[in-house]
Amino acid sequence: MKVTETQFTTTIYAAAFLLAKAQGLGIDTSILMKRYRLTPDMLEDRKLRVDRWIILDLWKELISHTGDEMIGIKFGQEVTANTLGQLGQLTKYCATLDESFEHLFKFSALFADDTIIEGKRGKEICVVRIGSPLYLLAQPCSIQFRAAALISLIGEINGKALIPESIVFPRGSQLPVDSLEKAFSCECMLAGTETFIQFREKDLSDINAHAEPELAKVLQDHCESLLAIYAHQSNLVGRIYSIMTKHISAGQLSIKTVSAELGLSERGLQRQLDARGFSFTYLLSKFRRELAFSLLQNDELSIGEIATMVGYCDISAFNRAFKKWEGCTANQYRSAHYADSEVAGVK
Repeated sequence: MKVTETQFTTTIYAAAFLLAKAQGLGIDTSILMKRYRLTPDMLEDRKLRVDRWIILDLWKELISHTGDEMIGIKFGQEVTANTLGQLGQLTKYCATLDESFEHLFKFSALFADDTIIEGKRGKEICVVRIGSPLYLLAQPCSIQFRAAALISLIGEINGKALIPESIVFPRGSQLPVDSLEKAFSCECMLAGTETFIQFREKDLSDINAHAEPELAKVLQDHCESLLAIYAHQSNLVGRIYSIMTKHISAGQLSIKTVSAELGLSERGLQRQLDARGFSFTYLLSKFRRELAFSLLQNDELSIGEIATMVGYCDISAFNRAFKKWEGCTANQYRSAHYADSEVAGVK
């Protein structure tokens, strides 16, 4: 596993937070640090980003050690603005909740690639959307962690603990709805591929409890600098993968779509890919393959649902592609590699 220069990355804060939790649970984190090629100094470098698989593997280790599938929610409920680094502190010290939502949306990439946090306020209801990459369904506790952490953060900004009106989690959560409802004390549903948290407007305050506009301006400038550094470091393949994640389940992936979002012509993008020794078709196939392997680990997802999520119109087309990759169908691969799972699929 590498640090930075990968297709999908997340802030070093996430790795540092989970490693600290692992150590608190008695897990030998020196072994994990060696596995991930991390050093204590790296964990202190807040500009550093780490591969997505480090985070997913850490969640897997935590669940394996504790046997507690609720651990993502429990850890999320312990999150504070300081836990989330400069962006968390910026949202805390903004003058208003609307400003906090604006910054969460603008700087979402500082948390993780392909993550979008968007808050929309109405007369009676406020809806917060967390758009997360589909590969997180390999470890649904990471999605539940994000929801719990965001609820904790908004509560801290608001000056009091908050209980949502309802939450919609992506289809594929390994926790039953009644367990989710008990943990979050609100109505929960499973649908789609994004998380939606709904608050009652009467429970929210327009003015932030910890508002310090001057400090917020300093933090905003720092977040702008970090975002610029990250944008400069992002490699072309990583940016293409980010766009693929955004569009793949809608079946709208083409070199035309990707090149337009990159601000390049189709020929310009292909020339850059040719210089790196591969084609757009190769990248798309590689992306679908990696995403499919991630999703197959989640036995709550049927083969048909996974086929749709990776951009195939039906199971037959998906299985034809999978046979080219592995010489067998997706269901056969799942049965062979994840034998302990109760396979929810179509052969």
